[in-house]
Amino acid sequence: MDSVVGEDQTLPFDINLSISRLPESLNSGNFSMDDMTASLFPGQRMSPAKALTMKDYENQITALKKENFNLKLRIYFLEERVQQKCDDSTEDIYKTNIELKVEVESMKRDLAEKQELLVSASKALESLASRGVDDGREKMQRKMDSLREAFSARIQELEESLQAAQEELESMATIAEQEKLKNLGLEKELQAANQSGPSADSGSTPERVRELQQALQEKESVIEQLRVSLNNQDAVIGELRRNDPNQPMAEQMTQLNSLIGQKDSQLQALREELDRGRGNAERDKEVFVERQNEWSRLEQKTRQLTEELNAAKSSNQTLKHTLEEAEREMKALSDELEERENKLAAEKKNSLKRDKTIQGLSLVLKEKEKEIEDLSGDLEEKDQALAKAREALHKAKLQKYQGAEHEQSLFLEQQAELSRLQAEARSSLLEAQRLQRVLGSRDSELCLLQQAKLELEQELEQLQQQKKKGDKTINDLQNQLKKLNGALADRENALEQQRLEQQEQNRAAEQKLQSAIERHTAILNHKDQQLQDYMNMVKDLEKNKTQEEGDPMMAKLRARLKEKEKALEKALDEKFAAMEEKENEIHLLQLSLREKERDVEHLNNLLSHNEETINSFDALIKERDLELQQLLNSLKNLQRCKDETEQNLQRALREKDAIIQHLKQALDNKTRDMEEMANRVLNQSESQGRDLAEQMSQRLKVTEAMLSEAVKDRERLVTENQTAVENLLANISSKDQLLKESAEHHLQALNDRAAELQDLRKQLAETQLQLRNAQRLNATQDGHLETAELRAVLAEKDALINKLLDRGQEKDRILLEMKTSEALPPQVLELRQTIEVLQEKLEEREAELSRRNSEETLDITTVSKKSVVVLKKELTQKTEALNAALKRENQLKISLAELQSTVSELETRLEGQTANIESLTSTLNTKEEIITELHQRLSQRGDSRLPLTRDQASQLGESECSISSLPQRERTIIGGDRQQQDVASLSDLLTEQMELNRALRAEQHLYSDLIRAVKERDGCKYLLLMEQDIVGKDPTDSQKEPDLINLSTPIKVLKITVKSFQK
Repeated sequence: MDSVVGEDQTLPFDINLSISRLPESLNSGNFSMDDMTASLFPGQRMSPAKALTMKDYENQITALKKENFNLKLRIYFLEERVQQKCDDSTEDIYKTNIELKVEVESMKRDLAEKQELLVSASKALESLASRGVDDGREKMQRKMDSLREAFSARIQELEESLQAAQEELESMATIAEQEKLKNLGLEKELQAANQSGPSADSGSTPERVRELQQALQEKESVIEQLRVSLNNQDAVIGELRRNDPNQPMAEQMTQLNSLIGQKDSQLQALREELDRGRGNAERDKEVFVERQNEWSRLEQKTRQLTEELNAAKSSNQTLKHTLEEAEREMKALSDELEERENKLAAEKKNSLKRDKTIQGLSLVLKEKEKEIEDLSGDLEEKDQALAKAREALHKAKLQKYQGAEHEQSLFLEQQAELSRLQAEARSSLLEAQRLQRVLGSRDSELCLLQQAKLELEQELEQLQQQKKKGDKTINDLQNQLKKLNGALADRENALEQQRLEQQEQNRAAEQKLQSAIERHTAILNHKDQQLQDYMNMVKDLEKNKTQEEGDPMMAKLRARLKEKEKALEKALDEKFAAMEEKENEIHLLQLSLREKERDVEHLNNLLSHNEETINSFDALIKERDLELQQLLNSLKNLQRCKDETEQNLQRALREKDAIIQHLKQALDNKTRDMEEMANRVLNQSESQGRDLAEQMSQRLKVTEAMLSEAVKDRERLVTENQTAVENLLANISSKDQLLKESAEHHLQALNDRAAELQDLRKQLAETQLQLRNAQRLNATQDGHLETAELRAVLAEKDALINKLLDRGQEKDRILLEMKTSEALPPQVLELRQTIEVLQEKLEEREAELSRRNSEETLDITTVSKKSVVVLKKELTQKTEALNAALKRENQLKISLAELQSTVSELETRLEGQTANIESLTSTLNTKEEIITELHQRLSQRGDSRLPLTRDQASQLGESECSISSLPQRERTIIGGDRQQQDVASLSDLLTEQMELNRALRAEQHLYSDLIRAVKERDGCKYLLLMEQDIVGKDPTDSQKEPDLINLSTPIKVLKITVKSFQK
């Protein structure tokens, strides 16, 4: 066996079918069978002309036995690997089959060569055996006596070291019992935690999974080392049984020849395996470099994710600030809206007051019209009086001939009538001027109305421009939201890919663990069967014993076997404890990750709800602003129209008052003129009466014509004035009706939008409740699955522990029976002493080889000067470090089990999200239909607003859809500190793994130093001198070599036992 504790160096892979451990073990131990045999066989072939020493044969035999065992293991693992790869592809099976056939042919060729060498060696040994056997036996007997004394002291020292090792193993057994109790307590706590609350999903990075897998492989390698040491003890016991000194010389020679042939073939195969192992080691180095590069890339990805997380946090803060600002703006706008509503109510009150004033003015106008009618009646009376005056004038003309006095009176009357007609003509002229002024005022009013129309058109254009700007901003925001959604989808896809890769890695690790457990159980069963066979053989030997002497070597071997069993049980217990600790740690990480995801989801829901409310309030505010602006414009127009109508009515009333005053003055003037005319007519003479009568008649005709025209004009103006007033009143009533209808329509639209918003909020709340219920169900299901898996794993562990305990108890019972049995015969003691002498010689040769190998390293020279006590202390420290590593390894299984649960929960969550998205799309489609209907209604109105097109409606629907998809936006915003803590914990685990690797390497160096420290003693120097005497003997002493050949088989046995004790 190799002098360094580790896995088999000839295999290109370890117990987990990984080839990454071969260069570590070779470099750490600085020892290999190739180096040992290269000095003995430089040409890789033994010449039959040169006789080999017993040391050479013994080296060949041990190497071949080791190679035989390794080849058996290799065939077993290769068969298992082929079975695992049967499902993947048949090409790998064919390749492996071809490689195995090539190896078999090469081994057959090497076997034929070694058989030829063995035949030549047997011939040489027979020629040597024919020479002086008796003289050589006597000399060798004397030398053996001297060596027995030296080896007795050596045996005592080994017994003392064995007792110290037994004490250490007892202390380790107590520690193992304590760890078992701790494991039971942890299992109870785990069951209580599973019952108290359902576990949820969590995720761990692939680097951490690889790290834990490597730690698990290292711990399994430790278990495999212990099992290999147990195999070594079995081999030693078998050799001790087979190598009985009572066997004849011929049988020993045949055995020796067969062993030499086997060892030669195994040696050649070992060299080939070492060459292949070196190539595999180089490939492993390349793989390790690639993994380091992958690790660096993953670190860069983590940095990028942290930067994105910080950016998301900053964006979240900005969104919060914008949300607060929007809320403040909403409050300000709501206040402004209330103020404007109050102003509108006040304006309505003022309009009612103005309506009342208009009604009062209309009543006053009616009163004035009544006065005008009264005045017109007075005017008719005056016309009648004028007609009477004309009749009187006619009578006067008829009576002028009757007397001058009568003519004079008639002239005076005509004169008075003429003055009256002149006054009427003057008044008619004034009325015409007034009507012209009224016509000009009406023209100015028409111009003002046209200007107001132009202003309204300009305001409408401005509102349309503002609307276009708002549409542009909405489109920009929609594009930004689409970009953000695309980035969020890419990030989710990347996370999903990482999760899938992690799941695949976890499944592969679980398969590897299951295969390793199956292999371990198979190896344990095989070793138990071998141990049972060995015990039966020991019992048979005990029955044949006849002497009462004890066998200390058998007792040592039994004690060593017991120690190895205890160490194996302890290693298994520590491994399970470490796995349980790892499971607990991963469970805690999963709980923290669940809390973080819940917080993120809650914040995402709040953010989406706030954004929806903001958008809805913005839309309502815009609509109300437009409606308010329209109402204000219509109110201004109404106020302007009312002011103009009031001014027109007041102006008309003033003009009518002026007309009434003017008519009164004209009537007074006419009465005065009539009186003057009467006086003048009386004073004038009769001669002038005729001229005056003619003049008066002409003037009377002219005045009658003018009077009729004035009356017609007055009537026409009165009718026009009445129609204008009626038109103004009709316009005012129509505008009031339009205002009322628009206000009712806007209120109805606002109520509809508010109802729609409430329905959408209810739907969102229902979907959120459904999502939460689905998440809770998934969490409970995952918790039940995890508890069931953990219980099954715990049951398997309990069964394995109970099986190991039963085996340990059975072995202890057998060892006690062996201790109480009879002692071996004295021939065995003598043979043991001779074996010990040769063993010392072998150890000396191995010490020389180890010293040659140790020259390559600088640290080993300082460690070799330490004492055995210091090295034991360091060994205890390394074992404690290994125990801690095994505890960490125990937590790996928990992580693997919970990762599977996370995968299932993530799948269910993805299904829930898809259902949520479908429901939101359906709600958005309904919203889009509602919006299109609203826009159609708005387009049917006679408003100043332009209708929205179908594209704008679709854009609004897309914006709402993008807003509804925002809850997934901030998934990684909250909980950044916790994620940094997870990264820190991962870095701590990596540093612990590196420390454990360094501890394992240091432990291997420590083992080699212990071996050298045991070897570097005075007995080794004495054996070296003796070997030099044997090698440098005279040609006449060649007859003594057969005795040395007889001692070769015990040497190989003692070599293996001493190595096992040194380990």
